[in-house]
Amino acid sequence: MAGQTEWVLTANAAECRIFEHDKKFAPLEPVRDLEWPEGRLQARDLYADKPGRAFDSAGQGRHAMERTTDPHDEALGRFAREIARVLDEAQQRGAYQRLIISAAPRLLGVLREVLTPAVRQRVLAEFDKDLTASDARELADWLRRELWEKS
Repeated sequence: MAGQTEWVLTANAAECRIFEHDKKFAPLEPVRDLEWPEGRLQARDLYADKPGRAFDSAGQGRHAMERTTDPHDEALGRFAREIARVLDEAQQRGAYQRLIISAAPRLLGVLREVLTPAVRQRVLAEFDKDLTASDARELADWLRRELWEKS
């Protein structure tokens, strides 16, 4: 892998951290952090207004309309698309050749759906684990045990 930049991304519903290194076992250097405050909000805070009201088709009854999508899922989808955009732009600039993704399980599932084919081709490994609280050294130690020493 010498001479090839590898990005390591770790994310959850509220933040994404990207690190890089250019050879196996080299220290990870921070590249970029993305914050997504919506990921920390309660559902009631994601929708400021009440749902609309509907009339029964027969009779005089009225009732609140139900939301068809979960607000957390919508917020997660928006964040995943933002992460995918950042990764795609960086890939087009040649900022990295390989990508390791470690994300909270729900976010990882959404990310898989929104990554471009060019970015997906660069994914070396995926882990459904939230490691965003780990600093660069802890993350590198974890990757050493879980990936680098096994390959």
